[in-house]
Amino acid sequence: MAPGFSPGSFFPPAGKYVAGSCVVPFDRGYYGFLRLWDSATGQVTHDVPGSFNAGVFSSDGKWLVAGGLGRVAVYDPVTGQELHRLPVSEQHVWAVALTADRKTLATAQDQRIRLWDTGTWQEINPGSGHAEPVLAVAVAPNGRTIATGGLDGRLILWHWPAAGERQRIENIGGGFGIRQLAFYPDSRTVGAAAWINLGDTVFLFDEATGAPVSRFGREHQGRALAFAADGKEIVTGQPDGALGVWDAASGKWLRSVGHAPDAGWIDSLALSPGGKTIWWAGDYQGPGLRDLATGEDLRVFSGGSQSSPECVAVSPEGDWVALGGRVWDVKTGAVIAERRRSLAAISPDGRLLVTPGDGGVLFWEILTRQEIHRLNSGDVQALAFSPDGTVLVTSAYTEALVWDLTGRLQGGRLPATRLSHKEMESFWQMLAGQDAWAAHQAAWSLAAGGTAAVTFLAEHLRPAANPDPVQIAQLRSQFADPDYDVRERAARELLDLGLEVSPGERAALRRPQRQYSSAVYLPGQARGTPVVLGPPPVLLPLPDRVRPSRGVMALERSRSPSAETLLVTLADGAPAAPLTREARSALARVRQRY
Repeated sequence: MAPGFSPGSFFPPAGKYVAGSCVVPFDRGYYGFLRLWDSATGQVTHDVPGSFNAGVFSSDGKWLVAGGLGRVAVYDPVTGQELHRLPVSEQHVWAVALTADRKTLATAQDQRIRLWDTGTWQEINPGSGHAEPVLAVAVAPNGRTIATGGLDGRLILWHWPAAGERQRIENIGGGFGIRQLAFYPDSRTVGAAAWINLGDTVFLFDEATGAPVSRFGREHQGRALAFAADGKEIVTGQPDGALGVWDAASGKWLRSVGHAPDAGWIDSLALSPGGKTIWWAGDYQGPGLRDLATGEDLRVFSGGSQSSPECVAVSPEGDWVALGGRVWDVKTGAVIAERRRSLAAISPDGRLLVTPGDGGVLFWEILTRQEIHRLNSGDVQALAFSPDGTVLVTSAYTEALVWDLTGRLQGGRLPATRLSHKEMESFWQMLAGQDAWAAHQAAWSLAAGGTAAVTFLAEHLRPAANPDPVQIAQLRSQFADPDYDVRERAARELLDLGLEVSPGERAALRRPQRQYSSAVYLPGQARGTPVVLGPPPVLLPLPDRVRPSRGVMALERSRSPSAETLLVTLADGAPAAPLTREARSALARVRQRY
């Protein structure tokens, strides 16, 4: 064996030629190539640059098929000319084999075997969907395309609601596969982020044809991916807590934004409403809110990442942010919900937080801070809502599952339903019920009721009035009441009016707790024993606010023109009232959607 050859690098000889993979050291590293020899004379006939792991001659000796890192190619042993190359970029090819008739080629790529027709060079029986776990899902803003990306390096674009495969793009991301997907704001381009050492990490494709648009990231590798609000720039997560900004059209590196050395790699990004700031989460820190112009971190919440990639999501109004199953109030920084999970998705109306757990998918209603439903979906690696909130897409190992959240979709749309007055009255009562999932289903039923249901809701929903100063004074005076329940209800009523509860008033809501030591004491019972006060309670809305809020949810989901008219009326109420704010947000989303 000549110097520089690695063991096992010779490929089975055929006839006149011998081939092998060669590695030669030089002053700055190693140079790899495929070498062919004349078996009779021992003379080198050809050298082909590249790293190769396997090779095979055809039975007639006219082809040499060689595979390695990111390459499977067919060569003419006589001339050394490359005759054909298969699309296996960024993947390791560990073995290749040809049938005796030379009609079929088998390649072992990463963890799977693929068969190719050598007459057309098309894959034989590529299978439906993914060959390995689905790691990323995304729904186009226009709602007509679902994208899935897997560990197999395959990006599939699916028709919705037809649920048929439309485009398949292979070999993205090498052994790590596709980690994140994102659509351009106008739905015309889909971006994929892949974790590749010393290779491009961002890939853009035309949504309609699947044709490559651009690829970049080799010089400034990033993991997470987000399109800027105007679609002209792409933001990626970088090492050492930095963000990278690229030109979306050319893939040109523009600038680095900010720096958070304790965060490690930035693994997840979510653009905040307005597009001037972005939420980030790193391996060891986050979530944080960064100004894209100045690079300044405006907020950084503690207790988020624990040395594992998590998904950061922000509500449509930007008033709360979730990292995995932990939710923060952006204004106060308080944790308003905590269910330790690695993923999270927020519904388009900001009412639901969805996380995987216990072999399924859990739904949490932010309004009431409670778990309201779960789906038995198996292990989940990715989540995404449709833009209209009618469906949730989850990964299920090698498949993507689409869940109808309305319970009534036909052809991907909410069909019109004729409701009796008795039925509408029943649904109205359900909106105030403690069964929040039933309340959401009731809202979908009213949304399907068309103009008649909107007319019914108009009889029950009124614009919020400015609060009476006398009423406010009476409520604030109740913080001196010795009954804790009276004080707590006063605080909840103030919040339901859109008013602030001062720190002193919140402190008045703290209740004495038992203190346990060698004996059990009630606080203050024994001399010298300090009174132990619990934290202020979570101030949930009263039923009188919950029902109108869910009524707005029904109006937003309705396609009746009269629903928008009623939202305009409700949006003209007292500016600080929660009902007014919710109606304004819903109205903005309705106008953007339609």
